[in-house]
Amino acid sequence: MSSCVRIRDLRFRWPGATDLLLDIPQLDIAAGERVMLRGPSGSGKSTLLSLLAGIYAPQQGSIELLQQNLASLSARQRDKLRAHDIGFVFQQFNLLPYLSALDNVLLGSQFSRQRRQRIADSGETLTGAAERLLTELGIVAAIQQQPAHTLSVGQQQRVAVARALLGKPALIIADEPTSALDAERRDEFLQLLFKECEQQQTALLFVTHDASLASHFSRHLELAEINNAHQNHTGESSNV
Repeated sequence: MSSCVRIRDLRFRWPGATDLLLDIPQLDIAAGERVMLRGPSGSGKSTLLSLLAGIYAPQQGSIELLQQNLASLSARQRDKLRAHDIGFVFQQFNLLPYLSALDNVLLGSQFSRQRRQRIADSGETLTGAAERLLTELGIVAAIQQQPAHTLSVGQQQRVAVARALLGKPALIIADEPTSALDAERRDEFLQLLFKECEQQQTALLFVTHDASLASHFSRHLELAEINNAHQNHTGESSNV
């Protein structure tokens, strides 16, 4: 199976800090794989996501997304790669409140020609694909035209997922998206998310603090177990 994410000897510390926040010798995510990453607040989960997205750069090591080394790309090229091939589902969803649910879904693909081309190649229009995704996620036509701020938390969450999936990105990064849901709605949401990712052969990196979700995923990672900085607490090493 082809690689979606490949990390080798990644080290990251914040400017002015003496201790490493992240020291990850190896992390691989295959195309289409469902991976859960767990860790407590402050452990570096969100920082790792920003590194994977090319927003931050490590002090040492390599991060490859779809066989492209992020360090070899310019800031503009990283922006394009992020827009074309990564979908984000945020904890607070980050919808524009006065745009309709449908317009929120369409917005992300307006900045990616590749996403629009994938949709065209599949025989759909951009709007048609967005409407189909929303419908499959339980957002019916009437709700699709409502402003985002009038939707329930669960509905907003599904709109955010549709926005992330539109245009078939290679990777979905979901950062604590179920924290506001009860167990029943959480499990229902996960099944819908998995179904859409499987249909599109999209890899999923799902970040959470909730250990009870592990059984839902093909692989479960504890950040503390793959992060030497938190295992050893040795601070800086001589070769950093």
